[in-house]
Amino acid sequence: MRNNFTPEEIKEVEELIKVMNKEQLSSHFKIKEYVFDRFRQIQPELEEAFQRGLAGRKGKNNFGRKKRKIFDEPMPKLKHTLTLSQDEAWAKFKKEFDEKKKKRSIKELSYDRYEF
Repeated sequence: MRNNFTPEEIKEVEELIKVMNKEQLSSHFKIKEYVFDRFRQIQPELEEAFQRGLAGRKGKNNFGRKKRKIFDEPMPKLKHTLTLSQDEAWAKFKKEFDEKKKKRSIKELSYDRYEF
């Protein structure tokens, strides 16, 4: 059971936190994450090194996680919008369906492809 972090380990924490997350860092020192947090509370120099390492991260990103972009401007409206009421839409669908049905039935009833 360890009591404190040595000055060498504190320097190592500062360097490793630049490329590791807290979970990986605590497993590197073979302790649990909550124990590492406890050491950070007890040792102010460890907390300072931890914060310096976080500030020194390249790109200051969350290990490759992409942030979603939120646009301030609204979506552009379409120039030609066609709005149909429910009755008109149903009538249009029914008309197209009946035309297709008629074409299918004519194909099925044509005897041109058979030889007698």
